[in-house]
Amino acid sequence: MLTIQQGVRDPALVNAAVETAEAAFTHFDLVIREYLELYRSPRVPEKLTPCYVETSRSMVLYGLYTHFICFCSDHRPEFARIGEQCLYDRWSEMALKAISILNGYNRDNQGLPELFFRRLFVLESYPYLKVLKPWFWSRTRLEGAVRDRFATGVVLGMVIDMETAKLAQQDQAQSLMRALGGGF
Repeated sequence: MLTIQQGVRDPALVNAAVETAEAAFTHFDLVIREYLELYRSPRVPEKLTPCYVETSRSMVLYGLYTHFICFCSDHRPEFARIGEQCLYDRWSEMALKAISILNGYNRDNQGLPELFFRRLFVLESYPYLKVLKPWFWSRTRLEGAVRDRFATGVVLGMVIDMETAKLAQQDQAQSLMRALGGGF
């Protein structure tokens, strides 16, 4: 069952969430790389592309951290059972609505995801922005593109939780069928 974490401030819960997010991020590295390469934002100005590419992976990870910290799932440790193609397909589909999902998600989590994003954007992107000195318009568009990557990381976490819950339900159904002797 997916529930809002009661102990978001509990260091042990946060550390466990971060460790699981890092393990899932590493496990699905090829899927994440493929997605980011295929859906690279054309809106990013040429001189900001290195900043954007480097920041994109970080923001997906930070979005994943955010979801895993804000919510817990009993089935999440089983993420390695999710097929890569299944994950890619579900994530790609939901990521098309990532910003809309993030807006509602932010409201449901007392603004915590937006607070995380704001701080991370400053830490990750401002060093590049200071050096590159883009016009305000470019900076605003870069922020939107980076926010989308953070949102896709949150969505990735949601997909992982939904898929592991689905696998757990399938396991329960199979166990029940075995207990009933394979059928009626």
